Amino acid sequence: MNLRRRAFPAWCIGVVSAVLACTCMSCSVPKPKDPSAFGAGVQCRDYPLTVGLPREERDVLRRASGRDLIIARYDGCRMRVLPGCSAKGDYHYTAMPVTEDHSTIGSRSLTTTTVGQFSTDEPYVYSAYLDGDCRGATHFVSVITIGAYEVVPAAPGVETEGDKALCLLARLDGGEAPARCDAPIRVELKALTTGIPKDAPGALAHDGWFMRAEVGGGYVMGDGAVRSEQVGTEDEFGKFTIKGASMVGTLSLGWTPFPGAAIGASVVQVYTPAANRRWVDYPGSPAEGDHSGRGATLIGPMLHWYPWVNDGFHLGIMGGGTLLQGHVNKTSKATGGGGLSLSTGYDFWVSKEWSLGFVARFTCTWFASYPEGPQSSNRFYTPSLGFAATYH
Repeated sequence: MNLRRRAFPAWCIGVVSAVLACTCMSCSVPKPKDPSAFGAGVQCRDYPLTVGLPREERDVLRRASGRDLIIARYDGCRMRVLPGCSAKGDYHYTAMPVTEDHSTIGSRSLTTTTVGQFSTDEPYVYSAYLDGDCRGATHFVSVITIGAYEVVPAAPGVETEGDKALCLLARLDGGEAPARCDAPIRVELKALTTGIPKDAPGALAHDGWFMRAEVGGGYVMGDGAVRSEQVGTEDEFGKFTIKGASMVGTLSLGWTPFPGAAIGASVVQVYTPAANRRWVDYPGSPAEGDHSGRGATLIGPMLHWYPWVNDGFHLGIMGGGTLLQGHVNKTSKATGGGGLSLSTGYDFWVSKEWSLGFVARFTCTWFASYPEGPQSSNRFYTPSLGFAATYH
């Protein structure tokens, strides 16, 4: 029997060779080092070093004297100065005893010689008052320590700055940073403050006395059960539903223990001019009943919260006892129970203390039997929309 060898396709050999060649080339060529790696390493400290920052950012820090406050983005490890962003304020220079420090970062030695600091007296900076391109801003620079530094061996993208010999001759009574000894070495950062200070010109904030009134409309949806001869025998329960359009009003009074949050008491009134009751389990009973003029009054403690003290978005919760009054088949009835009401919405400032807005509210109430009536239980759910006026 004759056996013939199959020739391996030439194009397959070429493809395999090319893949192997490329793989070997990628393995043999080392990846370039990240020039910012050294900078990131020295910044992961309580007071970030600025040695590894790009020259443009170091120049901003170097020119701190006579300029506005410097803004930065800092995530706890990596810092970036934002050259196009600033805030009102200034820095003043204070000479310090010359201090020399040696540290090791990776395989490199860092020697710093400090002679003084630029600092600001501003205790905080509000993010709403920043100027320029401030995307990503998180902190402002409160202190800049200056002098000279040397990295041995030199790191990619990191330059030795300042003259150590001149720094050693710096005077403590100097009112200005010494020439050729003004390289930024280390900074201290403070987080930006959100919102707007309440004592700032034109600032609006939710604080002090709290008074709020709401009015709107909703729809009552309820269910209940009754044990009575109305639905068969006294030993049986009949189930029913109640539905109808309603009017909802709220009045709240309170005080602000801390900006944005008000605590106090609220009254929520849900009035249903014409509620319709429909039996579910007993079709032989009257299909519908008249529950006209039903009113539920919920009274209790409340909490009203504006998460952003200068903004209009708000959340509210209140709960307590409920009084139900109404007419059942033309007979006046009253009973008690409990309830809970949740709200959210947005208010728009119309003056320094007043705001107008809209509110969405959900109120849940539950009741026991009417006195001298059949044994029953009732639950009512009322979603509503309305308008609100707030003094805060």
